[in-house]
Amino acid sequence: MRILMLTRFSYSGSTGHVLSLAGKLNSQGCRAAVVMTDCPPHLRQVYHDYCRHKVALFTESKESEILKLIRHYRFNVVHVHSPALISLARTAEQVLRLPWGVTVHNGLLPARQENLAQAAFIITGSLTTYHKLTRAGFPAAFIPEGIDLDEFRPAQKSELKLACIAESGGYSEEGCLALLKAAALADLPVDLICAEQFPQVRGRFYGWLPSAAPVLQESGIIVGRGRSLLEGMACGNASLVLGPYYGGILEACALGTAAYPDLSGHTGKEPCYRDIFFDLSRLIKDRAYLGELQRRSRKYVLENHDLRLSAELTGKIYRRISPSP
Repeated sequence: MRILMLTRFSYSGSTGHVLSLAGKLNSQGCRAAVVMTDCPPHLRQVYHDYCRHKVALFTESKESEILKLIRHYRFNVVHVHSPALISLARTAEQVLRLPWGVTVHNGLLPARQENLAQAAFIITGSLTTYHKLTRAGFPAAFIPEGIDLDEFRPAQKSELKLACIAESGGYSEEGCLALLKAAALADLPVDLICAEQFPQVRGRFYGWLPSAAPVLQESGIIVGRGRSLLEGMACGNASLVLGPYYGGILEACALGTAAYPDLSGHTGKEPCYRDIFFDLSRLIKDRAYLGELQRRSRKYVLENHDLRLSAELTGKIYRRISPSP
């Protein structure tokens, strides 16, 4: 079975989601490729290098060329990961009779929700979005966000430092500045992964990376939201939830397996450097609790967000709608 994943580049975890899922599907015998539209020219080679041994990646934006790719490689299913590309999937369905489905990321439903009624499947990694879709009558499937536990794994950490991943639409300038001020007061270096640069006292600005694994393996605390937090947790980091709002420390009691904690960054307080500083000071002073959070974080991701299982569940959906080899 040949699967084409359609995604629009964004400085967010959804880009990493698509590439990691496609790579894992390939390792499980499901032939997947990715078309990523609107990729900035300065990042195209970086992403091609990252994907070289994982998945075939095409950084093509023209609809006519994408349709040629679909014809040439004889894909069986089109899997859309950006609402803006649903119209292209529908064209492929009409012209090439290909079934298509969609993954809804970060609760971003298409402006014309009637398009979802035409999808052969709808997947989301958010329970909130899943319940919203099912209440609206859509036959959605909940598949937890999957993290590659071989790529994102703990390593020896030489010093305590923060890693902050600020994704497009998932942070505010005020929030980033508050974090950097708090970290400076706590004398902690910050490794910042973001398309936008902010003034730092200690640490390093990386810009945007196709994979944050090497940075996260060296940090002890991850700051961000959603998938970025899960990647950091898989690398043995304690977590501070920071999006448009500040959710504080992801405490040990929230890392049980009975429910998925809210990592959206859409709840909590307006970001304030004092609140962040107090939380950082607590973790610095109580190294035993910091170590417990780091261990529980890895365990939580192992038990709830293993990419192997997410890929297997996705593959079952493909086979259900297109049993072709």
